[in-house]
Amino acid sequence: MVVATQAVNVIQRGQDKTKDSVVQAGHAAESINKIITVMSNINDINTPIATSMEQQRAVTDEINRNIAAIADSAQTSVAGAQQTASASGDITRMAAELNVLVSKFRL
Repeated sequence: MVVATQAVNVIQRGQDKTKDSVVQAGHAAESINKIITVMSNINDINTPIATSMEQQRAVTDEINRNIAAIADSAQTSVAGAQQTASASGDITRMAAELNVLVSKFRL
């Protein structure tokens, strides 16, 4: 009878451990489902972030193109200003020469 009682006790403990294992497996499944939900939410958040980053990159590229165009225009303006300054110097020199020539023809 002792052996039978011991066998019943072992079987009972085995059933208890099995029930505990089933409960723990259920908790693990719930945790995995929560992790999957959180990862899905993160992916949902990442999509608009990626879109915004792409839009910002496009805007940055446009700004860079505009800055390059402005720099080219500024370089052209500098060249024009240098030509104007040179022409002004030539006109000033010619005016001085003309004054000298006119001063020789006094009435």
